[in-house]
Amino acid sequence: MNSYQLAARPPSLIVQAQEPQRKILGRGGVIGFACRPVEYTEYIFLVHYDALAWNVRLRFSEFVEFDSAMRRNFTTAELQDVQRLPSKTYLGGNNSRELIAARKLELEEYLNSLSRSDAVMHSGLLKSFLAFPDEEALVEAREDALRPSTFLSVGAFATCRGCRAPLEGHRDEHLDARLCAVCARHTPSLSL
Repeated sequence: MNSYQLAARPPSLIVQAQEPQRKILGRGGVIGFACRPVEYTEYIFLVHYDALAWNVRLRFSEFVEFDSAMRRNFTTAELQDVQRLPSKTYLGGNNSRELIAARKLELEEYLNSLSRSDAVMHSGLLKSFLAFPDEEALVEAREDALRPSTFLSVGAFATCRGCRAPLEGHRDEHLDARLCAVCARHTPSLSL
């Protein structure tokens, strides 16, 4: 029986912004005599941590709550390398395409800056905010990553060996199940 050991390297956190989505939430407040729907933007991020990848959907108000809690719970020294959260409002309104596109990139930079603080990286606050998988899934993913014959797979968090994109089940028997459909079709000679 083989014995696998975890590599002695700190886990890495990489966050990639995806295309945000505009959402409508029921009916909002009354303006004059008419009710209008409340619109908001949901920012979507692909989170890579160690050998796992998953998507998380967050509203800007959730970032504000997280940042406030983080600044209450950590010292200035612990947060010295963490970037400031983008401002809540901009001239011209909060829902313009330009604002949403700029904010998406600023939020990606903000999230990636969190990895520069050991205190934040090891906190339950960050793990809850980014919906980290449980510790058992992380250990299993690390062990799978050390096995050369396996692909990165932990339940719903399976990722492509080629591009590390989230892997969805393939129904095409001609595709390599360890690669996403794009990689399987375009890089058939990719050595695993």
